Amino acid sequence: DPSADPEAMREQLLRKLVEEDDIILLNARWLFDLAIVDNHDVTTKVRNDIAVDTLSVDVTVDLTHAHMGDLDIWMSHAGVDYPLHQRTTLDSTELRRTYRISPTPRDSRGDWVLHVFDRAERDVGTLHRWTLDITGVLQ
Repeated sequence: DPSADPEAMREQLLRKLVEEDDIILLNARWLFDLAIVDNHDVTTKVRNDIAVDTLSVDVTVDLTHAHMGDLDIWMSHAGVDYPLHQRTTLDSTELRRTYRISPTPRDSRGDWVLHVFDRAERDVGTLHRWTLDITGVLQ
């Protein structure tokens, strides 16, 4: 029963909106290599001035680091932090992953800030790029 699953309901609404051409996709990309330095918060931001009632937000992160367990990664918008990666050890020095968040408030206007914080010493890395895809309905 899709009505019991909020994600299924959201996907069903998204399909309906796409069929009715009421949907909009906003895309922003950050494509510059930035050093991830020990015990520092690397922040980058994009600003959206288009009023969209947000259905979903996908954040794609591409970075390298000698030890992924050193890193906390989160997205901030409208005073709310959305954790993406919380000092999880991986078997790789590369992280290329898309995270889906459900923002509150649903108004997509304002600054979207990606934070990458290296919480340990001796291992450094590089934030290569990240993208922000906002799917929603124009207000």
